[in-house]
Amino acid sequence: PSGPPRVTATVTSPNGDSLLLVYEDGAWHVDGSAIDLYSQANPKAALMAFVRAFENKRWDVLMRFVPESEAEGLSAKKLETYWTGEQKEELENLTRAIKAALPTAKLEVIGDHATMPYGGSGTVELLLEGGRWKIQEFK
Repeated sequence: PSGPPRVTATVTSPNGDSLLLVYEDGAWHVDGSAIDLYSQANPKAALMAFVRAFENKRWDVLMRFVPESEAEGLSAKKLETYWTGEQKEELENLTRAIKAALPTAKLEVIGDHATMPYGGSGTVELLLEGGRWKIQEFK
């Protein structure tokens, strides 16, 4: 090679998140291009991003998880109103249950659909749409 070698390392957290590190100028640095806090690249990443967006009250990001067939007339402001209104406690419980299930989750993926059980008897269904996994339904 014409230049010095690029030294990298990958660190994986207990919940499966990976982070690429690059050794430069005598120190390790996070490869910023590898960070996508709200990834929808696969069903598990999408669910982790969904929980993160909800916890951070990122209603604009939560709009990305709405399937196109349900997005008409919906806005980040309407999501905020709904998710912080009468259903707030129910939605917080649902989100906590999904978060608790994620570290050991067994997602079933069939084509462009995925399902993950959570809590005692709940399931969340996802849909691959335009290259992004979206939340289709909570049961």
